[in-house]
Amino acid sequence: MLRTIRVLRALQIILRLLSMTAVVGGRPVLAQTLEVHPSPVNGAMAGFKARTEIVLRNDTVDKLTNVSLSATSNDGIMISIDSAKSDIPAKGDQSFTTTLTVPPTAHLPGVVLFRASYKSSDLQKSIYATLDVKTDGPAKPVEVTLDASADPISQQRPGTLLLQVTNNLDVDVLVTATAQQLSDMSVDRIDAWTVAPHSVTAKTMAERPNFRVTPGIHNVAVDVNAQWTRDGMEGRRQFTLSKPVTVGVFFESELLHALGIPSFLTLPGCLCLFTIQLLLSTGVLGVKNQSNLPSLSVTSPGFWILSMSLSAIFLFTYWAITGVNCLITYGVMDMGIMWTAGIFVGAALFLAYGAWRKDWIREHVITSSDSPSDVLRKMSRNRMQLQRSVVTFQINGANARGFTLENIEDAQTMVWVAPHISVDWYIGPTQEEQDRANEDQTLFNDIVNGDRSLIRLVALFEKPASPATLKFDSTPAVPKPLHLKLEAITGTAADDLIVS
Repeated sequence: MLRTIRVLRALQIILRLLSMTAVVGGRPVLAQTLEVHPSPVNGAMAGFKARTEIVLRNDTVDKLTNVSLSATSNDGIMISIDSAKSDIPAKGDQSFTTTLTVPPTAHLPGVVLFRASYKSSDLQKSIYATLDVKTDGPAKPVEVTLDASADPISQQRPGTLLLQVTNNLDVDVLVTATAQQLSDMSVDRIDAWTVAPHSVTAKTMAERPNFRVTPGIHNVAVDVNAQWTRDGMEGRRQFTLSKPVTVGVFFESELLHALGIPSFLTLPGCLCLFTIQLLLSTGVLGVKNQSNLPSLSVTSPGFWILSMSLSAIFLFTYWAITGVNCLITYGVMDMGIMWTAGIFVGAALFLAYGAWRKDWIREHVITSSDSPSDVLRKMSRNRMQLQRSVVTFQINGANARGFTLENIEDAQTMVWVAPHISVDWYIGPTQEEQDRANEDQTLFNDIVNGDRSLIRLVALFEKPASPATLKFDSTPAVPKPLHLKLEAITGTAADDLIVS
């Protein structure tokens, strides 16, 4: 009998424990739950009130007694519980109405912890639930932004920084801003100012690049200090904002773009070669009549080898004279000096070459105004042969042919051509003139049909009172010597004598 009573008590205890728990997913959980409605609570910004309902549910067959609800928060949120009951019947629930007061000084997002205490089967128990309190408005009391124009700035074209301060508080905020010092530019100071509650203000700070700068992107940093006093308590925020600013030299990018130059460092060398090209195109000192001049096209590697080498000499010389290292920093005045120096040196080099080669050019280089005798004389000085290559080409839409007056070398882009030269013999009325004409004509035929020496032929034509008259064959397309581009040649014919 005693044994049966013990078994019954054990079964009673097991059933009571089972009535206090349930099995979910194979795991036992408490049969009391604490629910918060609504959750979470959202406000426009700190400084609002909200009501919530807390429900304690009892899913057991035991009655809950001494029921109470409490709440706590470390985020400055105040909670007031409006109603409560002492007991909850089996399979019943109880609602608690609470009021949340979120002051402007509260820290959001915040958390409220609810604790429900009760007795079940003579055991004191507690259950917890949390409520998230959030804001849809700005979470920061003060917000600061820094903006700048994307256009490059220079000493002659300064820029501005736009500093914008947003005050989300209900008290005035005192703002001071100071830009950090930079080696290439300065930023003007601005006086401290006050931002009204729930307002936005903006201030501009002028950016002034120095006389000489290192072109490129520089980060401008501004330190901002915001202070306020609220309910006897002081608040402070410190901000450091940075903005990339493109610093350059006035008119540099436009100038380099117009000239097709990649960098200021190559400007003096390129200007030197550009000046030589300009003077070459004008025909000063007859230099352009030379066919074997090197190509100075901007697209050719030779152009850049020469220009960069000349630029290095310019920059090193300028550094030695002025102490300004343009590899690091330069300004408008340096760019102007380099501009002038590049043009001056280019002109000086061209004129020096033209003066040095003036006599040689006059005696050896073909020109379009040369007479047939001039052409033969210069060809003989250049050691040319009487038998020349014949080329065909097109000029002004017409097919033409001509004799080359010089040998074509590698990398040569031009060649002088001329029509065939004919010889007319004047036989005078006197016997002496007739004998001289017959003698010269015989010698001419011996040279043309013999060794074909241009030197002997020129000497023959240059004899005093020579009866020979030279003239270019009548050719509408090429009436005189022509400086022809090699790319215009369409074909070649068999070699022939330029004089006959």
